[in-house]
Amino acid sequence: MDEGRDVVFVSYSHADRPWLDRLQVLLAPLVRNKRLVLWADPFLQVGEDWHRGLSRAIDRAGSAVLLVSADFLASRFIMEEELPALVARGVPLAPVLVRECLWDYEPVLQRVQWAHDPGRDGPLDRGGDSPSERDGRLVRVCRSLIGMVEASAPPEMESTPPRTGASVAETLVSSVRPGAVDGAPPLPPGYVVREDLNPLLAAVVKTETGAVGVTGNAAALGLHGQGGIGKSVLASAVAWDERVRAYFPDGVFWVTVGERADVVAVQVDLLVRLGRSGVEVRSAGEGLRLLREILAQRRVLLVVDDVWSEADAAAFRATGPQGRVLYTSRDERVLGGVGARVQQVEVLPEAAARQLLARISGTTVDALPLEAGPVMTATGRVPLALALVGAAIRGGMSWPRLAAELQRGKETFLDHPYANTFKAMQVATAALSAPLRDAYINLAVYPPDTAIPIQAITSFWGGTPDAVRADLNALAQAELLRLVDDQVTFHDLQHDYLVLQAEDLAVLHGDLLAGYRRLLPDGGRDGWWQLPPDEPYIWNHLIRHLRMAGSRADMQATVTDAAFLACRIAYHGTHAVEADLNIATEAIPDASSVASLRRWLGRHAHLFTDLAIDDVATTLLCWLDDADSIVATGRLRLFLPPHHLHARWGLSPLPEASLRTLAGHSGWVRAVAFSPDGQLLASAGDDGAVLLWDPTTGERRARLTGHPDGAAGVAFSPDGRLLAIAGNDATVSLWDPTTGEQRARLTGHTHWVKGVAFSPDGQLLATAGDGAEVLLWDLATGNQQARLSGHAGHVNGVAFSPDGRLLASAGHDGIVLLWELTSVNQHTRLVQHIGGVNAVAFSPDGHLVASAGSDGTVLLWNPIIGERPVRLTGHTAWVNAVAFSPDGRLLASAGHDGTVLLWNPNTSEQLARMGGHTGAVNAVAFSPDGGLLAGSSDDYTVSLWNPTAREEHARSARHSGRVRAVAFSPDGQLLASAPAGTGTGVSLWDPTTGEQLATLNGHFSGVNAAAFNSDGRLLATAGNDATVFLWDPTTGEPQARLARHTGAVNAVAFSPDGRLLATAGRTDTAVLLWDPTTGERAARLTGHTAWVNAVAFSSDGRLLATAGNDVTVLLWDPTTGERRARLDGHTRAVNAVAFSPDCRLLASTGFDGATLLWDSATGKRRARLPGHGAALNGLAFSPDGRLLATVGEEGTVVLWDIDLEAVVNRLPLGQPLQSVTWAGSRIAVAGLSVIMLEI
Repeated sequence: MDEGRDVVFVSYSHADRPWLDRLQVLLAPLVRNKRLVLWADPFLQVGEDWHRGLSRAIDRAGSAVLLVSADFLASRFIMEEELPALVARGVPLAPVLVRECLWDYEPVLQRVQWAHDPGRDGPLDRGGDSPSERDGRLVRVCRSLIGMVEASAPPEMESTPPRTGASVAETLVSSVRPGAVDGAPPLPPGYVVREDLNPLLAAVVKTETGAVGVTGNAAALGLHGQGGIGKSVLASAVAWDERVRAYFPDGVFWVTVGERADVVAVQVDLLVRLGRSGVEVRSAGEGLRLLREILAQRRVLLVVDDVWSEADAAAFRATGPQGRVLYTSRDERVLGGVGARVQQVEVLPEAAARQLLARISGTTVDALPLEAGPVMTATGRVPLALALVGAAIRGGMSWPRLAAELQRGKETFLDHPYANTFKAMQVATAALSAPLRDAYINLAVYPPDTAIPIQAITSFWGGTPDAVRADLNALAQAELLRLVDDQVTFHDLQHDYLVLQAEDLAVLHGDLLAGYRRLLPDGGRDGWWQLPPDEPYIWNHLIRHLRMAGSRADMQATVTDAAFLACRIAYHGTHAVEADLNIATEAIPDASSVASLRRWLGRHAHLFTDLAIDDVATTLLCWLDDADSIVATGRLRLFLPPHHLHARWGLSPLPEASLRTLAGHSGWVRAVAFSPDGQLLASAGDDGAVLLWDPTTGERRARLTGHPDGAAGVAFSPDGRLLAIAGNDATVSLWDPTTGEQRARLTGHTHWVKGVAFSPDGQLLATAGDGAEVLLWDLATGNQQARLSGHAGHVNGVAFSPDGRLLASAGHDGIVLLWELTSVNQHTRLVQHIGGVNAVAFSPDGHLVASAGSDGTVLLWNPIIGERPVRLTGHTAWVNAVAFSPDGRLLASAGHDGTVLLWNPNTSEQLARMGGHTGAVNAVAFSPDGGLLAGSSDDYTVSLWNPTAREEHARSARHSGRVRAVAFSPDGQLLASAPAGTGTGVSLWDPTTGEQLATLNGHFSGVNAAAFNSDGRLLATAGNDATVFLWDPTTGEPQARLARHTGAVNAVAFSPDGRLLATAGRTDTAVLLWDPTTGERAARLTGHTAWVNAVAFSSDGRLLATAGNDVTVLLWDPTTGERRARLDGHTRAVNAVAFSPDCRLLASTGFDGATLLWDSATGKRRARLPGHGAALNGLAFSPDGRLLATVGEEGTVVLWDIDLEAVVNRLPLGQPLQSVTWAGSRIAVAGLSVIMLEI
């Protein structure tokens, strides 16, 4: 048996789901004790691909349980795909006959050993059996199954010290103010102080690791994972203890996780309780990062109850040096995985057990009868079981009857690990009245480890709230549930017992849904979106209940209903929608609309952060426009505000090959690299940050900040234990990617470091930079081993050959040098590029070297002979990066033209063009399995593609490059756009059709601004070439060239009468006024002390506003040149100004992210509109002056109501936006393309 085959796979038909649930209750603890994992498709993680997850489970399967029935045999998927895959893998099969069928006609089932004799024993489902008879059969089948799968148990592995990345714990100091307790359950009735308490209190306060774990004592119980032993009660005693709370004045916070909980939902709830609401959390890693940010300086105790996996435990290892985490778990290995100091809890000593039994039964220890001894033996002195039988005595059951009932339970549950508690549950439920017993068992419909509001149970049970509350109080008195703060909770063993007893869970789920349909205005005919927004339970569990009720059509219709989608995103975030779609995909894997929507959401989820319902609807309508077959977007009009934005042209859809867009950088992203195991993706940006991502879920796992001037390269070591970062500060830093700790910093370069690469054996690191040299470092010592000189300019990239014998370096001098590392001599010079070489890569077999050139080509070289390379042409600008797939069958090249091309390196055939970026693509990397391709871009994002999709992404001339500015003609019939960066041509567009009408060429560098005069007969453009051109927009001919600035010109504006033209200088910090008729300079306005970024005339021409990097706005009399006012209020550079059409207001905005409204007559500030969360670059008033549009680096267009000073609508466009202009109902924005919107 392979060491990794640790899964007991369960194959079943969804019609037999109740039997899967019952089997899981009884089999899971037996399997867990053998260090195995029970797996069925409902156990897929949120966000996990259904087919991939199933295939991975089959690959790990050491044995398989088959729940055989007529539906099992009729399932095409089971019989044609799942079962043959298990057989092909040689997985031992253990069939169980659930319902009568013609199993003996199936050859596979004839050849294998069954878990029971189907001919003699018959099926599990006999009909008419009592629950105890059915449970007895299940227990016997489970005992047989565990014997069959026992050989699958993997060998005991030596544990390694965990690396959690958590803060080092500091000594705690007691405070006079005890912390408040948030979420911890009260101590139960009859609570007995345990001997374990004081050692645990001391451990929490004094532990060196910052984490303490409580688990059942394996030696005392004979197995790991025992439930009901009192771990949670003990943790609750710690949480409420005044002595402990004095050490945590910032509070004690309790969360319950559970076996299959939505960990992200638990994190979000905790974030809200900690004061951080309204955040979008899409993954456990992202949630952990936010929790660590909040808790870093707080003195808190976080109690994490009932964790079942190391991953779930790690998701809450979030406290800072003055905080602690207390875990409870059935599995000691889970606690060790997060570095917790383990405290084991044993069953109660006999004296404590007698005390607990006496208190709950309503007597004294001395008054306990002789039967109490056998009762304690029968319950194993497990606290939960003792509480249940004690409550039965208190409720009127006699001691002899109690002893007899427990004996009958023993005959049913035999020696099952949970027999003690299940016997007590059987006794406790038998003591209930028949109606209350039935109502209680019906609570099995709710998911485990979930607090259920009384309001939800009232809807399900019916009756009055007072009657429901009375029944729940009676059940709480019987110790069958907990009722705290109007919420019902179960111990998970209580819930397991209910699942065993429930007759037909599908009917129960249908009944629960019927209760909620009564809340809908039309009984649900128009869909579930009409649920009350504040309904406390059903939103997060609706899709599960629909699935469990067998309502697949309703489930599919709901998750693809645009109205439900909008509500769900707005109320609960995209993570909640992804969880819904995961459930639906698992239940209906062949539903193409569900699968398509799930893929679409993965690509677009980054757009929906912190949006109100009307903004979510606006965004969905805009971005789903090209995917209308997925959902009916007309339903979104239910939520659209009176003023809302919609894209007319220019917004490129994200291509199907695009799997996710990772947004988190605030500058150009220069490099990407996958870890060797494919579990992490690193991206390095000009913002100085290196972000670590989970490439499967898109979650951000960590942010590494060590190069404030920017990071240009990243690489993982071959063993994944080190991450090297190349910095613009002339240093290279080495990090532990698991803990996020910096391990070393290498200094030796004198300029930017652009590239890093590890040798295949991990012993050397090569670094390249602007200093024309390649440095080799010995990683064992951190010493510089060699300095390779040979390039005549800076070195852009380095790569080792697969055997480690050669090192290739790519130079700005147009040369690729190959170095023989055994002698550190130059081996070969590869010279064929016309211009610089930006990157280099070896094929996996070492037979090819690919080089990326500024000449727009990729060259493929034989590294041995180094002559006559194959030239690949397809990019329209510089090629910035190249990467081979792990199998060598694909070569990816990244271009300054915003595309990634895929090639067959053997035939030189171009296979695909991957789109999705709206700026230059700077780097590419394949995942180790070749299933993902990552690209990083100037648009501040990282894209993940499916490299096998072979998608040719449609491109348009109007999306050919980044745009700096846009301007409408006065009649709105023309739109001018100014290209940024190296672009020189000013484009004229038809605003209605998006047709490009003309290109005006005259500038020889980037163009920063454009403006029409009042009659539309002149167009002024300002450029980095220190000139202003005046154009006839009808003929496209230049009318004048104004050149009196001493540096770049940032802005232009005509006066309303057309007699003046104002231009803003960058390095000369001056504003020049021109006569546009003669081209003569009329005045020079000086007053700014830094770049001038914006100019604007009032509509009456009496005022000129200017704004600059000196954080001021100046008001001038353009006739006299006199400065009228200085407006102070911004804290960073001011990028844009605009007057309202009636001249009464002036709006200004800038890098501080705020928009300020000023009274233009008095210069006093009228209002401050809160920022977008990033720098703002442009603003424009509506023609009637009632609305204001603002745009900025985070890529959202925001409409404001000026009178209300409130947001009217938000539309995320997913790209940095530089400028905005307004004409009639049209709004044009400039970013990485020209986008036309309509309001």
